[in-house]
Amino acid sequence: MNLRHLKSFLIFIAAALFYSCASNNKTIPSTVEVDGEEMDAVSAVVKLAPEMCVENPSRSRVELFTSIYPSHLEPLVSSMENDVPALIKDFVSEAGAASQRQAIRNRFTALPSDSFITDDERIQKVFSDSELVLENLYKLQTVQDAVAPVPEKIIVSEGEKKTFQIEKISGDASAAYKKSRNALSEFYYDVAEIQFSAKTLETKLRLFALYEKAMSYSDSDPGLAKNVRMSRLATDIGDVYLAMGNFEDRETGLAWYKKSFAIYEDYPKTPQKIAAICFELGRDMLKAATVEEDNLRMSELLEKAAQYLEDAGSYKNAADLLIQAREMRRMNRQDAGYIEENEESGN
Repeated sequence: MNLRHLKSFLIFIAAALFYSCASNNKTIPSTVEVDGEEMDAVSAVVKLAPEMCVENPSRSRVELFTSIYPSHLEPLVSSMENDVPALIKDFVSEAGAASQRQAIRNRFTALPSDSFITDDERIQKVFSDSELVLENLYKLQTVQDAVAPVPEKIIVSEGEKKTFQIEKISGDASAAYKKSRNALSEFYYDVAEIQFSAKTLETKLRLFALYEKAMSYSDSDPGLAKNVRMSRLATDIGDVYLAMGNFEDRETGLAWYKKSFAIYEDYPKTPQKIAAICFELGRDMLKAATVEEDNLRMSELLEKAAQYLEDAGSYKNAADLLIQAREMRRMNRQDAGYIEENEESGN
């Protein structure tokens, strides 16, 4: 390349960079004023749109509407092209991987030992960028719904007759929103799967939170495989709490088993395990109540013991212990009533 061509090339590059910067620096006000109130563009459009559907609307209102829509919504429109599937595609490409799961694995193996998968900054960025895309698409969906009845030509007779052309935002924001939610759901599932064999309670809890996040973004049932994984993880967490020994932790363990059952009712022996936990809690609380000196604590233990033994159903001798717990509870209530009466009488 000779000097003249090099100079021309450099001028072209400089001009391109200038134009790019100028375009990117285009600022759109974050709020607009409608009826003396500052509001975001979406709220303004939703408020003004019904007024555009009447015959011969106010000129000032139409001018206000067209000054906002669609120019103030450009940042939202870009999310239909740069949606969550596009963000994930870029993530996979950057990782040099053949699949989403392989890209996540590559990021995970590059982390220091004892790290959690979401410690990776690139994965965090996918999450945060995706959240923003979903927020934008939801807003855009709201706008499209509001503007749908607005005619493409609005004729104003007030003053000099004028026709306003309404160029509606194209594309289906509702479909894009749904597609992006499902894509983010699958991404969360794959992120959770990569570290499923976690050993510590903290890691298990964080993994389950990822699974729950995945579920929150999907409008459909996760499917058998995912339900089984989540159910198993919930029972694993439950087992950790059950091994801690004190009543509060064991009750937390029971709650996790119930969560497992709610996710997948056919997980092996979960109903039997729930009955066994209820029986053991009820039995041990009843035993603790018999030696408890504090009347309030005794009452609490008996209430819970009776409930857990009832929930245990026909497991072992739960029915016999339930009768005992109820009788002790009745006597405890009577004694408490007697104490209250004596306190009120001053005896």
